[in-house]
Amino acid sequence: MSGVSESTPRSSKRTILLVLTLTAATAVAWRGGYTQAGRGAVVLLAGVALGLALRTRPIETAAGLRSPCSLLLVALAALGALSAAWTVAEPSDALRWALVLAALAVIVGVAAAVRAPAEIALILLLIAVTAAASGVVGAIGHYNRIALFACGSWRPAGPFEYPPALALTCAMALPCAVGAMVQTRGWRAQAGAGAGWLLATTAAVAGSRLEVALAALALLAVAAFPLAGDRGGAGAIAAALIAGGGAATALCLGGDLGDDPALALTAAGAVGVAVVGVWPLLRRYGERAGRGRWIAAVVVIGAAAAAASTASERASGCEAEFAHGRTGIWAAAWATAEQRPLIGHGLESFARASRSQQLRRRPVPVQYAHNLPLEAWVELGVPGVLLILGLYGAVGVAVVRARRSEAFVLAPAAVAFLVANLLDWPWHLAGSAVLWAIAVGGLVGAESSMTQRVPRGTPSTTG
Repeated sequence: MSGVSESTPRSSKRTILLVLTLTAATAVAWRGGYTQAGRGAVVLLAGVALGLALRTRPIETAAGLRSPCSLLLVALAALGALSAAWTVAEPSDALRWALVLAALAVIVGVAAAVRAPAEIALILLLIAVTAAASGVVGAIGHYNRIALFACGSWRPAGPFEYPPALALTCAMALPCAVGAMVQTRGWRAQAGAGAGWLLATTAAVAGSRLEVALAALALLAVAAFPLAGDRGGAGAIAAALIAGGGAATALCLGGDLGDDPALALTAAGAVGVAVVGVWPLLRRYGERAGRGRWIAAVVVIGAAAAAASTASERASGCEAEFAHGRTGIWAAAWATAEQRPLIGHGLESFARASRSQQLRRRPVPVQYAHNLPLEAWVELGVPGVLLILGLYGAVGVAVVRARRSEAFVLAPAAVAFLVANLLDWPWHLAGSAVLWAIAVGGLVGAESSMTQRVPRGTPSTTG
């Protein structure tokens, strides 16, 4: 008889993917997963997903949970839970966030078990498009929470209630839109083009130059390294079309989303229609064309968009310094970490532990260090920072090993999230973190599939 996982019907795989989708959608919709209730829902749904995966795909689930990415998250969760014994903040805060870290480890393992990178890419794309649409509607309608008025203009924030987090989600999903454009035909490919245009536009008008740069780099990755099913230069042209369409739309809107005249909104919509309409023609050309000039176009458009975002910040008067005050936060974090370099001050204690050091360098202290490895040192000491650095390395290895597989479409999402956490704090938004964990699981699952392939002629051990 064959093993349990081989006899499992396709319906079980679809059910697991449905639970993963529900987990991510709940986390994002529940104020981006920043509230304790939203985080609790993530923990509960991750447990449901784990139980279902162990019941229907035990071998694959065990392999996913044993992956370095999952084990490092488990180790962080365990260390964080232990730190409740010596934290300078509330022990309950440490225990709650440790549960979220454990849930992320579970999500990585479960997403790896289904070994369905195309379906996982669709999850990222659907959730990102929904969040982006809500943010754009909020900015146009001046709706607080899903939009934010900052630096003299309304910016889309979506359910995250934080424009950079929404822009990061868009950047993470952009390669998935390119994948839909080159890996499908007909209306699905055009829907991918429309989704890519919306995501690029949202990232461009959200007002965060970091996320604009990450969006450009995500598109550059899938332009320079062809995705599965990408023929000729089609993927590079798709990336250039999305980048150009998003930049052109942002120019039409002029940074005043919500206060634009009808003509500007009409022009912006016309750009989107043009992107969707022209893609079938460009695709036929691209399948016979080279990639070089289109890769260069992505680089030029991305660099121009990042420069324009920086210039817009300076013109609005929002930019006190290039790093937006982060140098003072980092100096305070370093001084705080030196007080307890070995064991740290406890998980989720950064705000309280660093308050006095921050007040010496800035008028208002912040909740997080805006640098994940540095924050890990403050809270969990040397073991914590080593685990975080190990996680960065493990994700990098998974990306390299999946570079020739169908799962490479998820690689920019896995990397962009970690890069953003060197300058911001999306790690603490469970919605962003769950999307990242699902993407990482997709990469890990592809890696497991490649290493476990049996050569032709090898006798089966399960028959």
